[in-house]
Amino acid sequence: GDHNGCAVRNVNAASVTIRGCKIWNCSAGVMSSEPSGETLIEDSDIAFNGYGDGHSHNIYCMGQRFRLLNSRVHDSIVGQDVKTRARFVEMSHNEIFFSRDGEIGIIQSGDGTPEDSWLTSQPGSNAIVVDNEITTRKDRSGGNTGNVVTFGRDMGTTGRNGTLYFHGNKVICQNAANYPITLFGTTSSLDARHNKFLGASWHILSE
Repeated sequence: GDHNGCAVRNVNAASVTIRGCKIWNCSAGVMSSEPSGETLIEDSDIAFNGYGDGHSHNIYCMGQRFRLLNSRVHDSIVGQDVKTRARFVEMSHNEIFFSRDGEIGIIQSGDGTPEDSWLTSQPGSNAIVVDNEITTRKDRSGGNTGNVVTFGRDMGTTGRNGTLYFHGNKVICQNAANYPITLFGTTSSLDARHNKFLGASWHILSE
């Protein structure tokens, strides 16, 4: 598509379900800017999206709830494979691999200021990431060569007020600069159990 060619864009819908879809070669794959909405992506293949404006990813969703189940998300042209500012997040049984700027980014709503990040500054803004296989590119050329899974905040002063439950995942890092998990913000915490980390740099967690 052209520079406005998002395959699926939710502006005002309360609920969006994407199931059994193949979304490739668009300026952005799936995007939601509705702060009160819910997005479910299931049994889909989302890849090779992005054109480089700073908001361009395979998946980029806000809202109350974001769920990604049994899907393949991979080979972002720019940006991240999955980026979400939703308050409640569930990602399970997915293959997520070969991004340019990070496989998963679960960060604050808004711009990181208290007045704009109220949604995820509430206690219990948690994410459950379970039984996924997450693999990095050997030749990642984006601006964030280290990021694989990021949780907390990416700008401003206010991050997520919650916990990343990271259980039963397999993380394969193929670039020496990769940090499997990056945790930002004083109100963000990690509960990691039964994961496998392969090829990681000298430490698994970056804070």
